[in-house]
Amino acid sequence: MVAAGVLRRGDARSAGLLAGAADALRADTGAVAPPLEQALHEETLEELRRQLEPEDLAAALAAGEAVATDEAVVLASELAERRVPTSPSSRPVD
Repeated sequence: MVAAGVLRRGDARSAGLLAGAADALRADTGAVAPPLEQALHEETLEELRRQLEPEDLAAALAAGEAVATDEAVVLASELAERRVPTSPSSRPVD
């Protein structure tokens, strides 16, 4: 799930938006997430609740629910492709 990866990189608002878009897509299509994906989604929402104020989380989720599916796919692709620079201390030693 892209939202979990985005959250791990420190962008809670974007992760909330993607989680909202995923919820809306499932609701619109009647799709059911596989158990592991659903568990990751729930864990992501729990972490979002810890990181964001309730009104900020609600706004991010609502924004995601309002995004058109094609726009959500583009946004998820763009966010998934972003790379976080590796700190010098985490690079392998030659």
